[in-house]
Amino acid sequence: MDHNVEARIKAQRWYLRFPRGLPVGIFLLVSAVTALSVYAIERTEAQRTEAQHRQMASTVTSAIERQAIASASYLRAGAALLSTRPEVTRADLRELAQQMRADDTLRAGEALGWAPRIDREDVPALESKMSAPGRRYTVHPVPQGGMVLPMVFVEPDSLANRAGFGMDIYGEPVRRAAIDRALASGRPTASGPFELVLDEGETDRIGFGIFMPVYDVQRGGSQVGAGQRGRGALKGIIARGFNARRFVEAALAPVQLNGYGVAMYGGEQRDRVPLVSIGLAPVRSRAIVRPLTLADQRMLLAITPPAAATLSNLSLLTLLLGMLVAALLLVVARLLTQQALEDRAALAWFEEQASIRKSLTRELNHRVKNTLANVL
Repeated sequence: MDHNVEARIKAQRWYLRFPRGLPVGIFLLVSAVTALSVYAIERTEAQRTEAQHRQMASTVTSAIERQAIASASYLRAGAALLSTRPEVTRADLRELAQQMRADDTLRAGEALGWAPRIDREDVPALESKMSAPGRRYTVHPVPQGGMVLPMVFVEPDSLANRAGFGMDIYGEPVRRAAIDRALASGRPTASGPFELVLDEGETDRIGFGIFMPVYDVQRGGSQVGAGQRGRGALKGIIARGFNARRFVEAALAPVQLNGYGVAMYGGEQRDRVPLVSIGLAPVRSRAIVRPLTLADQRMLLAITPPAAATLSNLSLLTLLLGMLVAALLLVVARLLTQQALEDRAALAWFEEQASIRKSLTRELNHRVKNTLANVL
């Protein structure tokens, strides 16, 4: 092979300069770019998912608070109505209960009750008045203080609700604490959790109540500014009980949870067991905790997001394409490198042959010159 052929091969085979480690380098470079792309995609996806979780937590909290505000508003309106009546009757309470049941957002309540304010010495007279043939009305537990708030009317009139007749709601510590706060503020106030009296077969008995004081306008009382007047003009208490699970389920009926778990705790601390848990069990490490106010009662909500996938669909697609491109470039670079090595070996052989031919040519020229010199 002459010098022109050799030069042409060198000009055309530019890959002859490829180092042996170039295919691996190209593969590692493309893999690194792919990894950085996947990382950027996952970081953006994590930020978007976190914003989605926060939005869901706000939506759930607002839905439950709206449910409580609607119930408290009806109780406030009912208290204003009953404050003008000379005496609260069963018909008055039934009318208010029917109005609440007519509103779809208020059907989560279990019972609506009326408890008049009486003194302890008036308990025997009330028991005699409320007793009927075959049914003895008894105030329980036995009143210990001066003010007694016995339940005299409960709507709807079911077997489970009749168990609450005669209950002194001011004699039970949890209800008493809520009533005291309601008397101090003059607003509907929710209690902490307590066990409800429900029909047989129902297992979710944990609930809470909302209490609204009613003041006697004929005794100089008014629902406006009630918290500053004390208890002198107190006429009674409107109380409504709520099953915690049904309350939360009714509040979240318009909300698409999409795999999220919701747990409500009856206080400002996350107790070991929540009042109600819907969907996923609360996971402390992943739950989003939000404070919740139900009629002046502080509670907590824990919203547990569904378990996230290892990689998003876009990341998986990017990773797959990146690995395919890296593998393809590795094969191409490997083929080019192998061809370059073969061409280098061929050029080296040709160069060796050309060197031998040059040496022979020089030797032949030298001898021819000597022969011609002798002839001349």
